[in-house]
Amino acid sequence: MSITGSEQWMYSSGREFYDFPIEQSLRFNDNDSAYLSWTPSSTGNRKTWTWSAWVKRSNIGTRQTLFSTGLSGTAYHYWYFETDDTLRYAVHTGGSRYTSAVFRDTSAWMNIIIVHDTTDSTASDRIKIFVNGDRVTSFTQATDPALNSDGVINSTTYPYNVGRSAFHNSNYFDGYMADVNFIDGQALDPTNFGEFKSGIWIPKDTADLTFGTNGFRLEYADGAAIGDDTSGNTNDWTVNNLVASDVVLDSPTNNFPIILDDKGGTSQVYSEGNLHANISSNSYAAKSSMFVPMDSGKWYVEALSDATSGSGAGLGTYTPDSMNTLSISYYFNGNIVLATDMIHYYSSGQIYNAGSSVQSSLTTVGDKDIIGMLIDTDAKTVQFYVNGTASGTAETMANTTDPVAAQLHGHNSRPFMFNFGTDSSFANRKTSGSANATDANGIGDFYYTPPTGAKAICSKNLPTGAIDTAADETPEDYFNTVLYTGNGTSQSITVGFEPSFLWIKNRTQAYSHTLVDSVRDAEGWRYLESNTTNAEGYNNTLVSSLDTDGFSVGSSSTTNHSGNAMVAWNWKAGGSGVSNTDGSITSTVSVGATSEQNWFSVVSYTGNGTGGATVGHGLAVAPDMIIVKSRDNARDWRVYHSSLGATYTLDLNTTNAVQGPNAAYWNSTEPTSSVFSIGSVTTVNGNGEDYISYCFANAENLCRVGKYTGNGSADGTFVFTGHKPSFLLIKETGNANSWELFDTARDPDNVASQRLFPNTSAAEATTNPSLDILSNGFKARAGNTGINRSGGSYIFLSISEQPFKFANAR
Repeated sequence: MSITGSEQWMYSSGREFYDFPIEQSLRFNDNDSAYLSWTPSSTGNRKTWTWSAWVKRSNIGTRQTLFSTGLSGTAYHYWYFETDDTLRYAVHTGGSRYTSAVFRDTSAWMNIIIVHDTTDSTASDRIKIFVNGDRVTSFTQATDPALNSDGVINSTTYPYNVGRSAFHNSNYFDGYMADVNFIDGQALDPTNFGEFKSGIWIPKDTADLTFGTNGFRLEYADGAAIGDDTSGNTNDWTVNNLVASDVVLDSPTNNFPIILDDKGGTSQVYSEGNLHANISSNSYAAKSSMFVPMDSGKWYVEALSDATSGSGAGLGTYTPDSMNTLSISYYFNGNIVLATDMIHYYSSGQIYNAGSSVQSSLTTVGDKDIIGMLIDTDAKTVQFYVNGTASGTAETMANTTDPVAAQLHGHNSRPFMFNFGTDSSFANRKTSGSANATDANGIGDFYYTPPTGAKAICSKNLPTGAIDTAADETPEDYFNTVLYTGNGTSQSITVGFEPSFLWIKNRTQAYSHTLVDSVRDAEGWRYLESNTTNAEGYNNTLVSSLDTDGFSVGSSSTTNHSGNAMVAWNWKAGGSGVSNTDGSITSTVSVGATSEQNWFSVVSYTGNGTGGATVGHGLAVAPDMIIVKSRDNARDWRVYHSSLGATYTLDLNTTNAVQGPNAAYWNSTEPTSSVFSIGSVTTVNGNGEDYISYCFANAENLCRVGKYTGNGSADGTFVFTGHKPSFLLIKETGNANSWELFDTARDPDNVASQRLFPNTSAAEATTNPSLDILSNGFKARAGNTGINRSGGSYIFLSISEQPFKFANAR
């Protein structure tokens, strides 16, 4: 059923989606030299075994060991993240695997499985690495151990370490681990440890597995017995520099925020699983990794002051649009001016709202005092608390539409520590409080009881948004990228649904982009080219049909050149469409709808040449991006983008910077939930001229239309989308630069570097690095001006592969 009113938010407890919930994890802080150790007392199988663990990184760019054994450089066996963030597996006897992919996603969990079996007759199968259920096959180094060779694992001579290199006595892990399993004597498939559900890899209970002589399972279920083996073997581990408070509620089935590893400099030092921040520069803030949408209830977070220095430090909010600018844009004599969409409480007893001090002489915050913050997205207010008591009155947020998150401000190196509900002791800095204080849904571990109705910011509490993942609905049901190889004659390509809008590009050669849709032609024979001004063409050798489960291509080299690599982006909507009379111009509309929300539409109309005309789009929510093209004449493609506003436009077919202000494009009128407005210019409204438009609306967990500011650095701008993107379209607005298009079908691993350009027929470019695609957004990894010019303004369209509520780290 399609919901055609305002967005409907649904909540999933997490248990409805996860058949086996993991309730806790162990937090490793590398500053503490924390690890677990155990030496087998019996010899196990030194040829065959399987290891699995759920991992959430909190620090990147350093060598960090997950598991190891050995005492020297000539007798070792370990797997670890290298300083370049690749995953490496090394055995002194010659076996190795160094992944080409990098793993820099600190906002979500991943499952890593290592299968070692030297009895396998296929040499390349003697070491297998799986990440989130998929086998890793691309390596920068891959050597195979000899057939039937023995390793040092399962020897009584060498100690095991979890979270440290045993023979280096260093390279400590920094992050979280959950449900660590070791199976002695069996080479198991990933399906013993997890399964795919709605396209997401989720954990399975391993209790029924046979663990073998030296097998173990570390669930960290008891803070008083962290090293207990729960496999039934009682292969218990020694705990080193870990305490009960390091067992926390953050888990693969209920993910909590941490501070983004997005420092942009060396002025921020994070620790304790990226919950503790020491910020020496007044120009930086520690930003949390999880946003909550507006109109989704009340949310509570705590922050502990870990010193008394720096009177300007404190706790507050930020939005995606403000995350890529300095959180403290200016300070003078202790007066701090913030970006206009933030509210903050400072330790000196002041509240700033929209850049101005609005409340002062409030409760000051001393060492080990706790600031609480209640974000009420229904009332659009923020209320602060000091040590459990309200301080000041609730402030109204300037932002009323964008998602909001929490951040810590530093000032003169005053450290603070977040508690989103995972650890009321603040890593053993506090010893008392409201025992096991939970939120309104019984979730969390807060020091003070949260205000009535307030929820912890965590994945269980996040709304499902436009995709009901718990009901086996996936973004791929509505948008799908398909790769195929041309054969030069004809072929049918499977998509999984009948596309109402299809965009094809030859990746190998410089052929034009081909765009067809079922509103202009049910067969898909009428085509447009995003890189030209050409009027609509008619050719059944490009796309010969739109089929019930995909499409067919003919003999054209543009879409089916023999041996060439092709990519096709597919959108599902309502076929040939229906008449819509909402606007002053009657349109034909084909709407793309999930079970919860309309989010995409194909709209055809005939212009009347009159400024102020309106066109019905059928979405029932205002579109945030509209792409319009004349079908009849050679004219530029026009693009409306909500971050630019209705007096500006971009051209999809050119490198031009943003144009405007000019009322002739969109009549200086923002789209409504029923219509978009057009001016008198012929690119959108020539009298008697036929047009096609593609409309996209923001839809939580499915589609985000937004903007960001580049920083020109290889440690580039992080951009929040609220989902793991599968499709990214990016354009710099202030300079002449190409549109850039990325997707996870062409780049299933990071770094994503294979780019196509809608404004040119050029073949695929493979500049590396370009960007990381992450569980909740994307992050530039180069100073490439196309996506990350220092100070450059960019707009983007992102479509989801996985909702962040359930997304696996990448």
